[in-house]
Amino acid sequence: MTRLKADLILLAITLVWGGTFVTMKSALGSVAPINLVAWRFLIAASFLFAFFRKKPIFKGKKIDWLMGAAIGIFLGLGYITQTIGLQTTTAGKAGFLTGACVLLVPIFSTIFAKKPPSLWVAAGILLAFVGLGFLSLQGDFTLATGDLWVLLCAVFFAFQVFMLGHFGQGKWNLDSRILATAQVSVAAIVATMGAVALEGVQWKLPISAWILIASMGLFATAILFVAQSYAQKFTTPTHAALIFMAEPVFAAFFGWLVSGEQFTSREWLGSGLVLAGMFLGELPSIRASMRRDPASQGQPHSI
Repeated sequence: MTRLKADLILLAITLVWGGTFVTMKSALGSVAPINLVAWRFLIAASFLFAFFRKKPIFKGKKIDWLMGAAIGIFLGLGYITQTIGLQTTTAGKAGFLTGACVLLVPIFSTIFAKKPPSLWVAAGILLAFVGLGFLSLQGDFTLATGDLWVLLCAVFFAFQVFMLGHFGQGKWNLDSRILATAQVSVAAIVATMGAVALEGVQWKLPISAWILIASMGLFATAILFVAQSYAQKFTTPTHAALIFMAEPVFAAFFGWLVSGEQFTSREWLGSGLVLAGMFLGELPSIRASMRRDPASQGQPHSI
């Protein structure tokens, strides 16, 4: 596979993930938020266990499963808070607010790994936070409840990304297949426990709701998770990061196309600043990749 094909696959994955904001919001009309997350991840976990049943991952190191399980807690909490927030905010705003999680990762790296961000990354974080203010603060400088939930979800997702980067590389050398399976499975457990405790398990749902949940669990979560892991072997991390920045743009587009959502001029300004901050945050990686990685200069990147 060439790098171009891999990038196109990642772009298609990002397109689908952007569309899931609208799908989740639509499903919330007939299913409670934590139940929605629970069923989605139970379906995804079942598929992953079936997909890898003949692979040697179940004989892998215990540390791989333990770390994947720990990271999965934050994955589950991130989706729960995001879905709760989607009840009272738009799909487009949720996409941009969630996307801001990438700017929190350098902050966690500074706090927990003692790796302060570069000036470019710090400038990107500042710019994105100004954008978040334009995007989410109301006229009296308070946060709407839905936006607050989604911002909380960004914190959980940022910690998940930080832990993946910190423990999934280097001396730890964790198996990515085990990490994926453990994360999704523990996220399913966390959401199921939350649904039982706070909402009660919903079994009797409309057929349309089950179709939406099954499509998100099987396709948008399990299959695309595997496809992402495969495609990223043929491109650079920088290319992947830049492509994933399009997710909030796609979320806003589908919110407008399907649900007729509209951004105010202030919200458009905030969204633009968030994207600009995300790009600045990736700029050091882009420059480093251009210097050392031949794949970033037009050569196919393969395993």
